[in-house]
Amino acid sequence: LNVNHDGTEVAAGVPAYYGPLQNVPTLSRNDRILCISIGDVDFAGLPDKMPLESSLRGRTEDIQTGYSGEKCAEFIERQIACGDLRYLCLLSSAKDWPESIKASLMSFLKSPNFANLDLTMVDGLTVDLDMLICIVERFFRGDLRESTERFHTFLSGKPAEGEMKDLHRAMVSGGTLPLFVDLPEQPKIERNAIFWTRPGPYRLYVEFNQIGYVEIWQE
Repeated sequence: LNVNHDGTEVAAGVPAYYGPLQNVPTLSRNDRILCISIGDVDFAGLPDKMPLESSLRGRTEDIQTGYSGEKCAEFIERQIACGDLRYLCLLSSAKDWPESIKASLMSFLKSPNFANLDLTMVDGLTVDLDMLICIVERFFRGDLRESTERFHTFLSGKPAEGEMKDLHRAMVSGGTLPLFVDLPEQPKIERNAIFWTRPGPYRLYVEFNQIGYVEIWQE
């Protein structure tokens, strides 16, 4: 579905491998909507004129969106609660994401179908120590979603101030890493990353890259 910038028309189409979107004049009850594009999340007034999010009751596996208003956050929270969401990428927009979204992101990290949370393109939301510990605990339980990729990134974004920055400084300086209480194993340092291991063999890495982001990925 593609909504025009005036918010007055909606076009339905099928993406082609080559060439433009192929228009579809009608949808049957068996058709599935895979992507919704609203042109620009900063389009003034659109959430009030056409509250698409509040009308979407189906289950979504992949969401990439900026914040367009309260209904947008409610839509994401509802999709996380449904439990089918696998990939979530939040973007910056004219409006800041509300504080309430953080609790929903933690719920998403604990979801059985969780595969990836990308916060690299949003301001005001960061990867904190609670998020890291949540992923590490799931890694040791062995209940993170399996991937066909050799290297799979679960979580990425700007590191939060405080403990995450302390972790980075200790890793760079070769100092003593903070103690991770209640984890079955403490991490080890390897080059520019720290990692945990479990039988398999599997490794979970925490890597701080040169452009200021932290990535948590499994090998």
